[in-house]
Amino acid sequence: MYLFRDDVPTPLVAFGVRHLKCAAGVMVTASHNPKEDNGYKVYWANSAQITAPHDAQIARAIEANFSIWDRMPDDKAIDEHPLCLDPTTDVCAAYLSAARHWSFRTPQQNAAAQLRVVYTAMHGVGWE
Repeated sequence: MYLFRDDVPTPLVAFGVRHLKCAAGVMVTASHNPKEDNGYKVYWANSAQITAPHDAQIARAIEANFSIWDRMPDDKAIDEHPLCLDPTTDVCAAYLSAARHWSFRTPQQNAAAQLRVVYTAMHGVGWE
């Protein structure tokens, strides 16, 4: 099992699912919108957010097993478990390498390109 030990932007979770060959990935979110929008995002093995029928099946499994939260070990037990690995360094390096692969290599190439890009961290994925 992989668990990012610190806050990470959502794209790292989606990218990490495919990079680490996981069956799925979960991102716990705290929305800047109303509290009803808080929750989680689930990414399937293809790195895309889940769609029907997986969404309904996961919701049913959560409802059927909700009492599991009464039995969860404390955070320290999870962090120290030998099968719980922190993929941050590996996933960040692979993500940046993939991003560099699709970007221009020099300022001159950027200046000569017809492509113009605007960056915004509006949806919270631009931090660190």
